[in-house]
Amino acid sequence: LIREKREQKGITQQELCDGICDQKTLSRIERNATKPSFYVVEALVQRLAISLEENYYRLFKNGSEIADLRDKITAAQQKYDYDTASKLLDEFESIADMDNRILRQFALSRRASCAMDRSNEERIAMFLEALQLTVPDFDVEHMTQRFYSLEECKIIISIAHEYRHSDTKRSINILYRLY
Repeated sequence: LIREKREQKGITQQELCDGICDQKTLSRIERNATKPSFYVVEALVQRLAISLEENYYRLFKNGSEIADLRDKITAAQQKYDYDTASKLLDEFESIADMDNRILRQFALSRRASCAMDRSNEERIAMFLEALQLTVPDFDVEHMTQRFYSLEECKIIISIAHEYRHSDTKRSINILYRLY
């Protein structure tokens, strides 16, 4: 499915896997020659705009708990309940593999969202740190030359949101380039 969708969209293996895994790993994934972690597959399919069934999480180690915690963290943040979100993030980090860039990116970006005691500049730096886990060479001026996963897009939107306080033109420029 990944190879088929990648080829349909005219994306090279290197463009798709950049920042997520190496090209050899993607090649093995596409040939079913390896069993990748769910989170690598999730990031790849997000870049390809392929949706996954929620039950797919349950096939991976701690997948159900991690998926549930991600949902609870997001819900708490949507209610502006940052204390609860922070406690859930502690739990998330205790069961998730924090060596996994995708999971670490989620945790870092959500920590930045909860950091209401920090300045906008500090939160922007936190969001950039999270984004650079999968897009190490991220540059606002060259954003249109890449493909982004849904999670990467959320982080870029969060960065633009933080700039709205100090540099409205930059905020609009980031959103314009992303869209």
